[in-house]
Amino acid sequence: SVFAAEPIILNESNPVLDLTGKTIEGPIIVESGNVIITGNGTVTSPVYPADYAGTYVSQYYCTMFFTCGNLVINGGTFKCATPKWTLNAHDKTQSIIEVKGGTFVNYNPAEVYTEPTQPKNFVAEGYKSVEKDGEFTVVAE
Repeated sequence: SVFAAEPIILNESNPVLDLTGKTIEGPIIVESGNVIITGNGTVTSPVYPADYAGTYVSQYYCTMFFTCGNLVINGGTFKCATPKWTLNAHDKTQSIIEVKGGTFVNYNPAEVYTEPTQPKNFVAEGYKSVEKDGEFTVVAE
């Protein structure tokens, strides 16, 4: 189990986050580059005070994943205290989020309402989001 006292920063120098056997609490920021999330682990994002993440992401304190780079999610379980902010692409960048696996609690990555073009579909081509009891699992079509 890992508690992120500060946000976990991912970029070109650490492009893979393997969740296998891990539970991570706290926001994850894709600073730049191409980042891949893989493995069967859990990421949760409890609610923190607005200044939790410092000036870098102070306005995104309730976001689980905030990306300025490109993010591919291949697996894991994701539960955000504010579900609508589970995934968030920086509006002023060309960031791409592709979901090819994983389970999202109370969040449908195929129907996102936090991006400028709404609804936004973060599910990769050839995959679909399947809902059961408020959990959305992304699987191959």
